[in-house]
Amino acid sequence: HAAGADLNCAGVINQNVFYFEGRQRRRIYDDVELHALMLTLMVALLVTPQRGLLDSRYCDQYPSMHHKRNIPFLLSAHLNHSANGEVLPWLFQQTEAIGRIGGFRVLKLLCETAMHRWMYRNWNRVAGGQFGTVYRCTAEMSDEGTVAVKQIPKQSSIQDRCVFFDVFSEVVCLDSIRFEGHVCQLLDYGADESGYWLVMKYYHTTLKKWRESLHGSFIEHLPVLLAVYGQVLQAINVLHRHGIVHYDLKCDNIMIDLDQAAPRPAAGAPVSTAAVAAAVPGEEDAAASQARLDAERAPRVAVADFGESRMMSPDELDTRNRGTEIVKCPEMLELEKVGKKEGNAYDRRKRVGTNSAADTWSLGCLLFELLTGRFLFQDDDFGMFWARLTGRMVGEDRDVVSEANVKLLEGCSPLVDFVRFMLVRDPQRRPSVVNA
Repeated sequence: HAAGADLNCAGVINQNVFYFEGRQRRRIYDDVELHALMLTLMVALLVTPQRGLLDSRYCDQYPSMHHKRNIPFLLSAHLNHSANGEVLPWLFQQTEAIGRIGGFRVLKLLCETAMHRWMYRNWNRVAGGQFGTVYRCTAEMSDEGTVAVKQIPKQSSIQDRCVFFDVFSEVVCLDSIRFEGHVCQLLDYGADESGYWLVMKYYHTTLKKWRESLHGSFIEHLPVLLAVYGQVLQAINVLHRHGIVHYDLKCDNIMIDLDQAAPRPAAGAPVSTAAVAAAVPGEEDAAASQARLDAERAPRVAVADFGESRMMSPDELDTRNRGTEIVKCPEMLELEKVGKKEGNAYDRRKRVGTNSAADTWSLGCLLFELLTGRFLFQDDDFGMFWARLTGRMVGEDRDVVSEANVKLLEGCSPLVDFVRFMLVRDPQRRPSVVNA
């Protein structure tokens, strides 16, 4: 072990010697301001001028696979080298002078000195997965008190997937909707030697866990369930107005703040809770349903987990396979099949990809999950799941909502009709969230 440590130490020393020898041959390092200007140019080239998104010419999720340079990885190594510390204040100042928020976000995620991790104490692990770990922390010098911190490990090699690409996309989405209602609030972000950090408002539980705490028939809780769903629709409407597609809507990705209650959706809100509730067998008239909603104020929800999300222009289609399998739309499932040029399904005249219509489909699945506590397609194996979504079922039960799932909705035809209304297989005929 000692010999191995000595070899690693020797390797680091040799790398530094090579690095400093290279610096001495490059006169740009003799002038801090000129050095900063060149770095400012690089940062400016990384992002598009209009929307501050990563420019695909210089940044790619899989640079090695697509024969591109991993510029964020190289730039991060340069900015965080001890020899370049004096250039960082100049770089931040010049980037700020340009006035591009995209460049500022790049620097926040690449410069480790910009992350003040000392502000967060009492770290408690809350959850973890393949792409990161979430902690509950106490924030110093903040009105929030308790915050949630998501840590995403950095890539270890220049040949690996560009983690910065995904983190930057998530930050762009969250940062663009700060202070909007019913969406998770981003408080801070940055990076250190261990990974990227997203600091967010802490929420008590998820919509999935809250739904599991309800007992009895969903009909008993229908007004409050529909009020919660109305909040989700409002949130997705906000996302789509900002050009953001979530791509992974399910109850596990909706947070609940038990300290706050949300008022019942007013007339004209995206979902007509009173009208649906009034049509349920055994319910009183619409006025009584509204009174019950006033008594049972719904908890405030916030849409979270933007790891699969993307900001897009209205006419753009995304060709990446995103989200959780069981809530994917039909066009997402068929992406690989219709996108391969050598496949029989390929048609060069037809544009391939997904857009905000994918969220409408997931919202239909989410309503069923919220009402019943079950995923809409959880009983199907993949073959059955694919056939039902794409309309290739053999037999009489070709409806996207199976007979078994209709029974789980307890014969409430307005609810069944609304789920079917959202789950239109053709994305061009699928309603927008505004129309829902």
